[in-house]
Amino acid sequence: MPARPFADPDPFAELTFATPLKARFAISEELRLPLGGLCEEDRAFIDALLARTLSRPEVMDEIRRRFPPGHRRSG
Repeated sequence: MPARPFADPDPFAELTFATPLKARFAISEELRLPLGGLCEEDRAFIDALLARTLSRPEVMDEIRRRFPPGHRRSG
C-alpha cells in the first residue's frame, strides 16, 4: 500500500495549544505546581507569553528558561 503524507502540517494538534487554558494546564504540569502559587511577576510573564503565542515549542522553551529544573518560585 503506498504511503501518503498528511496534508496538514500539524495533524495531531501538537505544534500549538488549542486554547490559552490548555497552555496554562501544560505549564502547570511542567512546573508541577498550580499557577496560582506563583508570584505576580511570574503570572504576568505567563500571561504575556500566552498573549504573544500559543506555539507549544516556543511556550515550553520560554517556561523552561524562566523556571529551570530545581528552581521553583512561589508567591
